[in-house]
Amino acid sequence: MQSRTADPPAKGANGYPPREYGEWLKRRHLRGMGVSVDGVVYDYEKERARLTKAQADRTELEAAELRGEMVRSDWVIEEWGRMLGAMRMRLLSIPTKAAPRVRGALTDEAAAKLIEAEVLEALGELSDDGLDSRTRARQERKQEHYSPAASPDGKPVGGRLPEVVPRKRRRAGSVAD
Repeated sequence: MQSRTADPPAKGANGYPPREYGEWLKRRHLRGMGVSVDGVVYDYEKERARLTKAQADRTELEAAELRGEMVRSDWVIEEWGRMLGAMRMRLLSIPTKAAPRVRGALTDEAAAKLIEAEVLEALGELSDDGLDSRTRARQERKQEHYSPAASPDGKPVGGRLPEVVPRKRRRAGSVAD
């Protein structure tokens, strides 16, 4: 029976069983060198560098999102799904809305203009860019942050430092005082 624990195998009447004790010592030594149980060698410095890079990448993505330069893909997918559903419903409602008005048109041109007006109304409702309020607020803050500086007004900035008035120095008193 092979023990996979960190403890040495149980000591019997004649001492430790040689095979199990040797395997335990080997595992202990390899674990100290950075080798896993399945034999994979891990380089601590390389793994730490990989972790640091992953953390830096994640932080950069979060910063880009906060600056309004990026949007999470699941938000985009959700918003596009909502917009496409609204477009489908709006376009399917055009014939129902336009039919009574077109029936009263005297010419084909008048009917075409009525239908075109309905299509343009539907497209106008769908023309929203789909950004949520958080992203829109970030975009506006970003634009305000990079607004041009105020023009100079010709007034001096700062002023003279006050002159230092030397004071009379006192001598240190004795510790007994």
